[in-house]
Amino acid sequence: MSSKDFISQLLDGNPEWTFRPRGNVWVNCDLIMLEWEFGPAGQDAPVRGNDVMFVNGEGKIAKMYTMIQGVSDA
Repeated sequence: MSSKDFISQLLDGNPEWTFRPRGNVWVNCDLIMLEWEFGPAGQDAPVRGNDVMFVNGEGKIAKMYTMIQGVSDA
């Protein structure tokens, strides 16, 4: 399953939930980090995480990692 398909299924399966940014966007040269939360609109979000993106010289995302708080295989 592609990332796009996964996200579409996630959003379709939770129509009352929204992704919301938390805090600031961090930028350092070609590295961007955004902390986010996902949950029912107007309520505390049960899912939190962050995206770390590497941007190429054209300003497009070259690589992206998503980390979900509390989930680890370490």
